[in-house]
Order: sequence, then structure tokens, then C-alpha cells
Amino acid sequence: MRHGVVGKSYCKPSTHSYEFPTIFSGARDIAIHGKANSEILKSKALSDVNAGKLPQALKKAQLGAKKFPKDADYHTIAGFVLTQMERYKQSIPHFVEASRIKPDDVQIVENLANALMQTGQIPKALGYAEEKAAAISRQP
Repeated sequence: MRHGVVGKSYCKPSTHSYEFPTIFSGARDIAIHGKANSEILKSKALSDVNAGKLPQALKKAQLGAKKFPKDADYHTIAGFVLTQMERYKQSIPHFVEASRIKPDDVQIVENLANALMQTGQIPKALGYAEEKAAAISRQP
């Protein structure tokens, strides 16, 4: 039996045989696997951000936004990457969509206001920030 090296520890290949289904068995499985795939893609996008691989991170975030349109994190990541690339105007639609999905997320509000200010839309940025701050403060 061969042993593989993982880091500094040694792993023994499993002697158990597992059979993986070729298709999912129902909506619950699809939802579970879809969420897992979403988290994997998100993790890869964030790893690329942390590694400074901004174009790769942007591609993954945009793919995630397309495949998982109800997940605000992908729009937030895409908007963040675009601001890091100083492409503020292109980041705005991503932050707008993220804010639509998660209207109470203060970080998204701040990111959108910043992108608006960077593109010279200061009155719009201030109005948006004030409107969101008022809406958030009215919540219980």
C-alpha cells in the first residue's frame, strides 16, 4: 500500500470503497450541493483577493453572481475587487445589487457610498448614506 505525503504528515489511502451517485436524489440534495458549490467558489474568490490575484478574483465573483444571483457576497466581492483596481464606476452596479439583496448591511452601504464619491457623485453618495442610515436606525 502506498502512502501519500500531505504537508508534513502522512496519509494512508482509504481501504473503503465509496459509491457516489451520478445524479442527485431530489431538491434537498440539489440545494445542499448548490450551497456547497457556492461556498467553494466564494472561498476561491476570496483566496484570490488575499493573494492579490484581482483579475482572477473578479472572474470568480462575477461567475458566482451569475450562478447564485441571490447571494449578495458575490456582488460585494466583485465591487470590492473593482474598487481595488480603481474601476469605481464599474463597481457601483455590484454594490447596488448587493444592497438590494442585503439592505441592512452597513458595509455594503459604505462601499457603495465610497464608490459613488470616487466617481464624483458626492451628493448622491451622501444622500444614499443618509437614507440607509435612517432606515437602519429605525429598525428595532
